[in-house]
Amino acid sequence: MIKDKLKIIIVHFMFSPYGGGEVMAYNTYKLLQQKGHEVYFYAMDYKPYFEECESTKYFCKALRKDNIIDYFKDLPKNFYNFDAAKKFGFMLDEIQPDIVHVHTLDRLTYSVLNECFKRNIHVVKTEHSVKIACPSESLFFGAKTLCKKRLCVKGNYFHCVLNKCFRKSYYFSIIRALSVAVNDLTGCNKKINKFIAPTNAVKEVMVQKGISADKIEIIENFISKQFENLEPCYENKNYFLFSGRLYNFKGLNVLFEAIKELPKEIEFHIAGTGPLENELKEICKINKLDNVKFLGFLSRNDLIEEYKYCRALIVPSIWFEIFGLIIIEAMSLGKPVIASNIGGIPEIVENNKTGLLFESEKVENIKECILKYFNNKDLAVQHGKNAYEKVINHYTEEKYGQKLIDLYREILTNE
Repeated sequence: MIKDKLKIIIVHFMFSPYGGGEVMAYNTYKLLQQKGHEVYFYAMDYKPYFEECESTKYFCKALRKDNIIDYFKDLPKNFYNFDAAKKFGFMLDEIQPDIVHVHTLDRLTYSVLNECFKRNIHVVKTEHSVKIACPSESLFFGAKTLCKKRLCVKGNYFHCVLNKCFRKSYYFSIIRALSVAVNDLTGCNKKINKFIAPTNAVKEVMVQKGISADKIEIIENFISKQFENLEPCYENKNYFLFSGRLYNFKGLNVLFEAIKELPKEIEFHIAGTGPLENELKEICKINKLDNVKFLGFLSRNDLIEEYKYCRALIVPSIWFEIFGLIIIEAMSLGKPVIASNIGGIPEIVENNKTGLLFESEKVENIKECILKYFNNKDLAVQHGKNAYEKVINHYTEEKYGQKLIDLYREILTNE
């Protein structure tokens, strides 16, 4: 007989508000707690935490890069992290969970999964990237563009190394290729009870990898109650918003090429920080782009204010986007989205209904989309209303939570 209230451990390599995967793992943790389940979190000791809680006492040592000696001393932990395994094993024995729900492992490595398998504990794994089939994580060929041929998906990770797909570096590409290869050799993917894919696009890559389609459940990401409880805002202050890490794979160079050719009365707000920040500011300086405002890292409340008053959110990614949490956040506030027709994005942004899609890396296409909304405010408002309706009908905590608990119970019933 399955208990009404389950013991669940959520695993993600960070317990910090860094990116979409971290936010989804934390939001899942909090949602399950709110539903009355006994929920714990396991991660590496990277700070700042989302919050101080009982789980942090179990966290394993973070991999530091303070000096070259420490870096090379920790290098084997990219393949099997004995410290993570030991700490997690202790946690499993003490808590004795019904289900372990794994999100991103990264340097926790499959060592964590192995501790579950040794104890016959059921494992669910959500794929927040396609690292399971691509060492660069998001089908990013040569760290420059989308890998349309999906060269590594069948297990030949030599392509990743040859083309320096991760960080434009032979060294880091070798480490990544080896870590994914080691994961394959352990056979742990066959031992996982169920995989969760946030979109059909992710599921398709996983099936190409060789994972059985009936082992993959599609459960879309969700907006937190913080966003769900907000009223949509159909006013705007005529600026277009980009929010995210300032990396090349986010398509920022393409966006800025478009900005250079657009009328200067169109304003752009750039929320976030990252390696491209200085380069982008230099582009603005050289081209006298006074219509671009860099906001830096924003708190959730400040980001909400930016969402509220933008004309549209822009997501110009050039790599395989898994889902795009910021997309549904903006849509929950009644904002349409201009986005690349890539990865899982077209499953969320419906062209000419909840936003506008353009062909990735095409400057002319993105210019046309921006001008379309700039010159037709009513169209942007109508698409924003459609976007809001889609979010409240598809991407709520309640829908996600019910699907997730149903999946847990299905696994436990079939044990």
